[in-house]
Amino acid sequence: MVSNQRQQNGAMNADSVLKKFSGVYIASGEIRRVVYEAKDIDEAKQLAAKWGVGVEGETVTISTESPPPLPEAYDEKTARYLLGGISRTTLYAELATGRLKRLSGTRRVLVTRRSIERRCELN
Repeated sequence: MVSNQRQQNGAMNADSVLKKFSGVYIASGEIRRVVYEAKDIDEAKQLAAKWGVGVEGETVTISTESPPPLPEAYDEKTARYLLGGISRTTLYAELATGRLKRLSGTRRVLVTRRSIERRCELN
């Protein structure tokens, strides 16, 4: 009897999971999108009809987190890779001629992202 109640509770929890649906409507001559929750597509259509919204369908969960920022500088190996697999000698020659800029104040060779981008635009 206890396991039967657990099965029923599990079925109720599975049924009570709401899905996200998107719909569109027109406001002041512009298309607007809304996202709302419903148990299934039939309930979503009923709600949309009440609200005067057209159903697009079930939405895909999109992460609202922004991607991590790009680094300010890259180490020697990564910089060479980003520059098309150039050799160490070529990298150091371009640093010496000023075509690429090195991050100051460090012992390591760190090539600035902006100088890499600038060089890639020139080529």
